[in-house]
Amino acid sequence: MRLLGVIPHDASGSSAAAKRWRLLFQALADAGCETELLSVAPSDSGGLGNDGGLGFLDHHTRIAIPAGTSTVARYRLLRSRLYDACQERFAVGRPTAVLVYNQTAFAYGPLLSLAHRHGILRLAEFNEYHPPWVFRGGLASPFYWDQSMFRLLVSRNLDGLVGISSFWATWCPARTPVLVMPPLVDPARALPSVHDAGRNGFTIGYLGQCAARDLPGTMVDAVALARKRGFRARLLMYGRSPTATRHLAARHPEFVEDRGFIDEADLLATLQRECDAFLLLRRGDRESLACSPTRLGDYLNAGRPLIASDVGVIHDHFPHGTHCLRVPPDPPAALVADAIGTLCRDSSLAALLATKARERAEGALSHHVHARHLMDFVSRLKASARVSAGRAA
Repeated sequence: MRLLGVIPHDASGSSAAAKRWRLLFQALADAGCETELLSVAPSDSGGLGNDGGLGFLDHHTRIAIPAGTSTVARYRLLRSRLYDACQERFAVGRPTAVLVYNQTAFAYGPLLSLAHRHGILRLAEFNEYHPPWVFRGGLASPFYWDQSMFRLLVSRNLDGLVGISSFWATWCPARTPVLVMPPLVDPARALPSVHDAGRNGFTIGYLGQCAARDLPGTMVDAVALARKRGFRARLLMYGRSPTATRHLAARHPEFVEDRGFIDEADLLATLQRECDAFLLLRRGDRESLACSPTRLGDYLNAGRPLIASDVGVIHDHFPHGTHCLRVPPDPPAALVADAIGTLCRDSSLAALLATKARERAEGALSHHVHARHLMDFVSRLKASARVSAGRAA
């Protein structure tokens, strides 16, 4: 089996998308799949000649996009350059399938048509719900297709969909096969669990960009309420410090701290050293259900318990009370504060939740498990395509 991945990011970079795909393609290569990758990097990044930890790939093509390129110009460059790069790769040898990253946001139409003409399976990984951007004439602003047109586009352009959450299995048109592939966890990075009996207070950690779907206001209100109930709780926020994070930290300096960006090499040790538990809250709307927390693996590998909304991968794999403490989507701050209080009072339960969650992740969310599922999915699609062709003949 041979799989060509197309991702409009620098695959050797530090973005969550790049790290997820590096892990996935490493596991595919370990499982004996031939792997190729097309990735995109700014032409001034200086990384175009560097493998960036991608030496396990059978072939890697980097496409240079000039730094500072406008959104519209980037869209048009990607359409042409991804198509040209696929033509070159198909001339060398046809892959079994092409997997594109987040087909909702980038210009894959021409290359998917090219793959179809060559008899190559067309797959896309969807990790969030945004109907595709369409640029018409000289307009500089995109407009969104409505949901019915989005579904039609999916059914026409793809032979299979890889969704990061179970939302996609119910949303997708019935005739389009779906593989649900939630966030990947690399068990090899897991830190040994520790129990800090002498820690001063109780620290909640959050890792992300303070997006609205993560309910940052609810997080802050819950920690404030826990403090009013007598628990010495505080909230540490990790990430690249968007404006929302800075405002929250400035508004509540007594218990909210903006810790900023932590280098990947130090991230897990820092999370384990500084945090007693993690918050992973979600709204219940379509956009929140369609995505899934890519940082879940870091939380689990840091060996601390999780308070999480009962949606997506949490609902599917982490039972309440044994593997995490679950709260509803859009939870009231009081319920989250109750969960914080439970962990503050019962350190044995906190340690048990962390251990059980990691064990479940190693079995269900390991990148090696996901790679096998993806290869089986491609094999089934290929077999069904052959049967259809034989019947048509």
